Amino acid sequence: MTILRPHHKARFRGTLLLLGTMLVVGGFLYVREYSALANDRYIVKQLRQTIVNEKTLHAELKDKEFGAMKMPDKATLIAEYNLILDTHPIYILPQTQ
Repeated sequence: MTILRPHHKARFRGTLLLLGTMLVVGGFLYVREYSALANDRYIVKQLRQTIVNEKTLHAELKDKEFGAMKMPDKATLIAEYNLILDTHPIYILPQTQ
């Protein structure tokens, strides 16, 4: 008895072609997603560096601001205005009757 299968080879080629196409499309999608992930990682790295730079700049500006508002030292004021440092001052209180 002879069994004829004329479309057997065509089905095999179709299956191989489908698997090959799926492999190529899957590889393309994998490479595209990996590239997008690498770009996102690079952007995040740049943003983190920008944040560090901005925090440093903010700290430097605060330092300059507080340096500008810094009061002179007490000893410098005493010497500049020829003041006398009294450890036990006597205050004049108003007389109450």
